[in-house]
Amino acid sequence: MFGQFPPEFVQRAARVADQALYHRGPDHGAHVVGNEGLLVSRRLSIMDASSFGHQPMASHDGRYKLAYNGMLYNFRELRAELQHQYPFRGKSDTEVVVAALTVWGIDALRRFEGMFALVWWDEISGDVFAAVDHLGIKPLLFLHQATGSLVCSSELGPLVDLFPQLSVDNDSLGTYLSGGLIEHSSRTLIAGVRQLRRGEYLHWSKRGLALKRYRHLIPRTVDSPMSDFALRDLLVKSVDRHADSDRQIGISLSSGLDSNLIRLLHQSGSSWPNLPQFTHSYSNDSHDEFRRLVAAKMPGGASPVRVEVSPEIVRNRLPEIVGKTLEPIGGLGAFAASCSYREAAERDVRVMLIGEGADELFGGYSYYRTDGNSPTSASVSSGTGSIVRAPDGSFLNGAELSSDFEFTFVEPEFGSAYEMAVPRSNLRGVMWRDLVALKLPKLLRFQDRMSMVSGVEARLPFLDVPVVEAALWVCDEDLVSGAETKVKLRRIERALGGWSHEVAKIEVPAPQGAWIKGELGDWIEDLSRESSLVDSGIVDGPSFIKRLRHYRESRDSGNSFFAWQFMTLEVWHRALRSRQAESRRNWH
Repeated sequence: MFGQFPPEFVQRAARVADQALYHRGPDHGAHVVGNEGLLVSRRLSIMDASSFGHQPMASHDGRYKLAYNGMLYNFRELRAELQHQYPFRGKSDTEVVVAALTVWGIDALRRFEGMFALVWWDEISGDVFAAVDHLGIKPLLFLHQATGSLVCSSELGPLVDLFPQLSVDNDSLGTYLSGGLIEHSSRTLIAGVRQLRRGEYLHWSKRGLALKRYRHLIPRTVDSPMSDFALRDLLVKSVDRHADSDRQIGISLSSGLDSNLIRLLHQSGSSWPNLPQFTHSYSNDSHDEFRRLVAAKMPGGASPVRVEVSPEIVRNRLPEIVGKTLEPIGGLGAFAASCSYREAAERDVRVMLIGEGADELFGGYSYYRTDGNSPTSASVSSGTGSIVRAPDGSFLNGAELSSDFEFTFVEPEFGSAYEMAVPRSNLRGVMWRDLVALKLPKLLRFQDRMSMVSGVEARLPFLDVPVVEAALWVCDEDLVSGAETKVKLRRIERALGGWSHEVAKIEVPAPQGAWIKGELGDWIEDLSRESSLVDSGIVDGPSFIKRLRHYRESRDSGNSFFAWQFMTLEVWHRALRSRQAESRRNWH
């Protein structure tokens, strides 16, 4: 928080932020107050749990202060380069970030390979730099007020707690309700609160605020395709870097290709190959990943930890999770991931390797197929608020939205002019949109919130900077060939002795529709009877109930997202109004 604030507001802000973000960093909390500035940090101690890794961290001369969230995977190489220019005291990657920014300035961002969100404060000049990694894996939200002050946060909660007058951004909410798009632009669900996009940094001073991009994602031109061996080598190194931790590491495992490839890559490149594995289970034969993994007879007789998910668990935990993060949950699959992270935390596993990003980078979605299923079906219909391809199911629209609820569709941000000028094939064009706007940013948001709400760090080896750069120049034939997707990754997995290709893929990965027809549907109807969304003039209650009951009575098990969407947004809207009311009471 930077700018002119009353002393009592600064003191309250330190307490509020510490409490609201405790779940993201349960190991240590501290803050520093300086000339028109406040930094508050909650730490999840992964590298160097000693006091030398505590934050906010000051530079050796005390001029600069850093609040940092994430992991720098090339910190050992950077430390070796900086060790003669900076007096290191500890062994954390955080101190390497401090050293790099002290020595190289903001240009250091281009040398960082990892996932991070950071705020860098020059206490002498008052200038502030804030940045996120190359894909925005770690979040950084900011509020630039009319007074010129700047407030940053990892989540919406502290901003709403401190500024209860903030209102819902109807344009963003309407876009999510009608088209399912979220995290596709710099807008958030709260008016005035923005977020840094991938590869961006902001520079704030008393002269104003400027946003700049420090990293572009541009495919290289090569004379020959990348070999399977070269990509495999990059992936092994990435998994090895992502497994660098002073705390216990686990793997989020399914019966699919991506997580099993991570398991195989780790076993091939590590002297400690046997990591605890976690798999969620819906207690239903057609959706039960655990039974499928046991049936596949995993090598070595390994058996993952079974994490049970049920409608009752959804009803009990959803309000708790949304109340902490103050953001909706995107579907039953995302909620199930939160259960796996919670189980991992209870077993003191604080780092989880996950397979997110492989589909967007290496051609994994079924609509990428070239056997008559044209990639161009994934396009967005500009300005209408509708999406031609709706992989999550149908959305609330038309009669279900109140006639008094007005919004303008928020268009996706597909990249800088420099990036968009790059010629792409139809396949690459659709994959690019998914990577930068339509799919991956949304998945990264949910993974961050669902992991950090339990104090667990989710790491994504497929999204390492060298892997991303390599994936951008894999030829189309090595991505999708006819009905086969992720061609190159499948060849690598088979070469490592994988077996996921022998297990049929689950086309409907979660029983969301079946549960909404059953127990969850009863709860949704209960929520709609005293609905905050209805009372606020956002949703038309009778129309929604009519559609919900029609769905529950039909034989169609698909297109259930509109009901899940209402449920999670209703819980979110209630939590938002409750926190705003509590904050107003506390201020008075």
